[in-house]
Amino acid sequence: MKNGQLKPGYNIQAATTNQYVVDFALYPNPTEFKTLEPFLKQMPTLNKFDKIVADAGYGSEYNHSMLEKEYPDKKYYIPYTMYEKEKTRKYKNDPTKLAN
Repeated sequence: MKNGQLKPGYNIQAATTNQYVVDFALYPNPTEFKTLEPFLKQMPTLNKFDKIVADAGYGSEYNHSMLEKEYPDKKYYIPYTMYEKEKTRKYKNDPTKLAN
């Protein structure tokens, strides 16, 4: 903040099934990718589910490798961080992007 204010950086995680919250936790770090592993480890009902779904904020190489190693019996769906941006027309038509 350029105005001298400090903002707290908290992150709340919630696990849901059929739109019902089955678990939640509060973490002191503002980024999501650091909270996936501790959240899954503290979740007592995790063994009742066969899928782990998260948004792109959790998409890191560490999280993907951790899920493969720690939870090989579960399917997980986490897009990488640039997934949505790469699908836009502006990104696809930008000649400065290496993939184009």
